Amino acid sequence: MAEKSKDTNKISSLTLGLIVGAVVLVAAFAFGLLYPKYRHIQEVKKDWVSKTIRLEEQKLFYPIYVKAQVLANESFENMLPFPERKAISRDQIASLSEIFKDIAENQDMVLSENRLDTASFDIGADQLSLDLTFNGKFLNFRPCLISLAQLPCFKSFENIEIRTDQKSIRHCVVRFKIAIENNNSSGNNQG
Repeated sequence: MAEKSKDTNKISSLTLGLIVGAVVLVAAFAFGLLYPKYRHIQEVKKDWVSKTIRLEEQKLFYPIYVKAQVLANESFENMLPFPERKAISRDQIASLSEIFKDIAENQDMVLSENRLDTASFDIGADQLSLDLTFNGKFLNFRPCLISLAQLPCFKSFENIEIRTDQKSIRHCVVRFKIAIENNNSSGNNQG
């Protein structure tokens, strides 16, 4: 009887070993087939999420793109008709202060400083530098600068600085050049 129980133990151990080995082999085979598919599914999922995010971003930026495309197709000259440029006489320079005040008032701003760069006011100079400071709302600065550029004597902007002081008042400091008549020849005739 002892021999039969040994044989039974050997068979059951052998059977148990075969069953465990078969289970391990089936599990390894299943893992070998399923894991690459799992990784592929994860990569497809990541790709899908990134494309979904990209499409959402494109939906947000598409209206901006359309507006930019419309603006790109418009000609700039039609939007800002500038007058023919001509130099002003030196006698007319004093009258510019009133023009600058009118520009500021038309744009709901205040002209707080109007300074002429005397170093650029030589006898033979054909342009003059001016410093203006406007106070007002930020959105009014652009139309104010356009109004300055529309002056017939306007030559170029040298510097534009926008700052806010301690009282939260916005200042737009502009340095620009205007064309003036060169009176070098009349200065030579006097002497």
